[in-house]
Amino acid sequence: MNTEKKVGIAFFVGIILLMALTFWVGKIRVFESGYIIKVNFSQIGGLKRGDTVTLAGMKVGRVEDFDVKNNKIQVSLWIKKETILRQNSAFSINDVSLMGGKYVGITMGTTDSPVLKPDSVVDGVDPYQLHQLFTKAGEISETIGNLTKKVERGEGTAGKLLTDEELYKNTSEFMKSAKETSDKAQKVIDEFEGIGTEVKETVKTIKKIVKKIDKGEGTVGKLIYDEELYEDARKTVKSAKSASEDAKDVLGKMREIKTWLGGESVYSAREGSFRNKGYIRIEPSDDKYYLVGASKLGTGNSKEERYKTEYDVQLALKFFDNNLTVRGGLINSGAGLGADYMLPDKKTFITVEGHSAIYSSPFFLRTNLSYKIWEDRSYYVIAGAEDILDNPSFIAGIKIEYNDQDIKYLVGLMGAAR
Repeated sequence: MNTEKKVGIAFFVGIILLMALTFWVGKIRVFESGYIIKVNFSQIGGLKRGDTVTLAGMKVGRVEDFDVKNNKIQVSLWIKKETILRQNSAFSINDVSLMGGKYVGITMGTTDSPVLKPDSVVDGVDPYQLHQLFTKAGEISETIGNLTKKVERGEGTAGKLLTDEELYKNTSEFMKSAKETSDKAQKVIDEFEGIGTEVKETVKTIKKIVKKIDKGEGTVGKLIYDEELYEDARKTVKSAKSASEDAKDVLGKMREIKTWLGGESVYSAREGSFRNKGYIRIEPSDDKYYLVGASKLGTGNSKEERYKTEYDVQLALKFFDNNLTVRGGLINSGAGLGADYMLPDKKTFITVEGHSAIYSSPFFLRTNLSYKIWEDRSYYVIAGAEDILDNPSFIAGIKIEYNDQDIKYLVGLMGAAR
C-alpha cells in the first residue's frame, strides 16, 4: 500500500473516531461532580458555553447550556458540588475586559436565606452592558451633531446670536446710541466742571471702550465681529464629533481581539528527546485564529544532528459551536492539515494532524489526547502517538497557555517587583 492510501485511510479513521467519541462521551464530566442551577435573563450579551461562573470572584463552575423559556433566555449553570448558594444570591452577566469575554457572577447571599437546591430556576439581574455605554456615547455624539446643524441654520438661542442679521443691526445701533449718549454726557460734564475730574475721566474711558468695540478691536470686539472665530468654533464641534465616532469604532474592534501565548514540552520515545515549542495565537473573532510558532526537536544521536528547528504558521477555522477546529498551513516546517475536537466536558481535547516530513518518512501523522488539569489556568497534560504510518511511537508532555488577561497580570507583577 502506497503512502497516499495510508494517509487517506488514517484521516478517515480519525474523523470516524471523533464522531464516535462525540456520541459516546455525551455529557459525561471527567473527574467532576456538581449540580445544575437554571437562571433566566432577558438577554445574555454574547455569553457562551464553557464560560466561567464565579461566586464572589472565586470560580465555582461554568455555563453548561441555553434554552428559551417564557420569553426569557434560560442559562443552565453547572456548579461544583461543594458550593453552597443562597436563595437571595444575585446572578449577573459581566464583561471579563474591554478586550472581550463574559462570565456569570454570583453574590454570596445571606446566611439566614435558605440554600438553593439543585435544578432550581431563578431570575438573573440584567446588567447595563458595555455596548450600551458605547450606544449612549453614539447618541450623545449624534445630539451634538444635530445641535451644530441647528446653530448653522440659525435655530435656537445660540444660532440666533451667531446668525441673526437683525440682532447684528440692533447691536450696531446700540453701539452708536451709546456713543451719542457718551458724547452728550461729555457735554454735560463740561458744563458742570464742578462734578469732579474722576467722573470725567471715567466717562472718557467708557467712550474709548465703546469706540473699540464698534471697530471690532479688543476681546469683546473680536467676539462680536470676527467671522474666522465663528468658523473655528464650528470646525471644532465637527472635529469633536468625528473623534468620538473614530474612538467608538476602534474600541469596538479592539475588544474582539484575543491573544494567547503558549508553550509545550513533549517527550518523543522515537527520538529519545523532548520537543520544546513556543507560539502565539491571535483570535480576531470567536470562529477563527492565526498561529505562529517555533520548536526545537531532537533528531539524532550525533552532535551535528542533535537539534533541528521547526516552524509553524497556521490558519484555523472553528465549526459546530467552536467544538471542532480545522487547521492548515505550515506544521513542523512541512505543509500539513490538523483537527482539534473539544469534548463536552470542555477540558479534554483530541488532536489529529499530519504533515509532509523533513527528518522521517514522506508523511508524518500524529494523534494525541490533552486534558486541562487546572480549571482557572490553561495547563494541560498530553499523551498520544506519532509517526503512526511507518514507525509508531509514544509521546507525552505538558502544555501551558496564557491569555491577554494573564499577560497583563504578569506584566503588572514584574513592574511591581522593580
